[in-house]
Amino acid sequence: MIKPLRGFSKAYDNVFERKFILVGPYPPPRGGISIHIERLLDVLAEAGMDFHLFNHGSYEGRHITATKKKYRWWVGFFLASLIQRRLIRREHVVFHFHLFADLQFAYLLFFTRMVSNRVIITIHNEDLFRRSGPRQQVIVWAVRHMHAAKIITVSKNLNDYLLDIIAGRTSFIPAYIRPRHRNPITIPRPNDSNEEWIACSVWRLREDYVDRYGLDLCFTLLRDFPRLVLFLFVGDKENSDVNLVKNRCTEGVRRRVRVYFDCNLTDYIGNFDLFVRPNRQDGYGVSIVEALDNGVPVLASDTCYRADGTVLFQNGNYGEFKAKTSEMLDKSARQNGALATGLNFENQLLDIYRTVSQS
Repeated sequence: MIKPLRGFSKAYDNVFERKFILVGPYPPPRGGISIHIERLLDVLAEAGMDFHLFNHGSYEGRHITATKKKYRWWVGFFLASLIQRRLIRREHVVFHFHLFADLQFAYLLFFTRMVSNRVIITIHNEDLFRRSGPRQQVIVWAVRHMHAAKIITVSKNLNDYLLDIIAGRTSFIPAYIRPRHRNPITIPRPNDSNEEWIACSVWRLREDYVDRYGLDLCFTLLRDFPRLVLFLFVGDKENSDVNLVKNRCTEGVRRRVRVYFDCNLTDYIGNFDLFVRPNRQDGYGVSIVEALDNGVPVLASDTCYRADGTVLFQNGNYGEFKAKTSEMLDKSARQNGALATGLNFENQLLDIYRTVSQS
């Protein structure tokens, strides 16, 4: 047997016996992409699909190998994949890359042209729209010349844009997959309390992310609504500023902000009267669907396409954000599972897996 790379051979020899190889982040920390992949692996296991994940983080487990974000891993994986496919002729393998950085476009251009066209790519953001002219043109050129079998976007805006570039090879599929396991956690609320609880979810708590996530709108809202309590769920504690709320808010506001780092939003979502997503930049908002699927009403900015059932306010418009928050909190009845049906996005993913594997 030909060994793919010295030092990598044993691991890669075993991995390439699998049918599907995934590349992307896995919890911890808990972010939109890592949660999506965690649940996707459960779906693949239920469907009896043979898979292995290369995790961008440090967690390792059954069928999961950690790359620990090392750049040399990408080179090693490219060479190992090339040898396995071209020399050992393991052509049954389907690759699924979860893309979120610009350099990955260039990597996948070469991968899909030199290694395999049995490649599924999921683009997890709308950052392409925010790139400078020349940089955006280079990325678009790379996408146009990729030989990937399918490109999935979690953003409808991006999917509509790519339809003119790679018609027939792109699909819009939101990244929401219903959790297979739920562990509801109740946050005690005093019986005589007149507080109203809202929740918001962000990836990173840092000064340069405040505007992007619309946290300034949330902090102002707390100033104007003394009964309001904000539960802020943050995925990446390691790269967050734990003192941001203290430095940004007055004492009266910050004592009504409760920060939860690297916690599973699904476990807590049932405690809240309202979920808000005031992001000025966004791609879809999986946490929105998470809330709606648990019967919690959602107010979100109109910066991008949102899930059905979401109440929208004009992006960055605090007056409208405030008015609609007040209106929604005044309603006595919750939505009670507004999106309880029509959320079988995992079936669309499984169909793509089966189609590409049989191509």
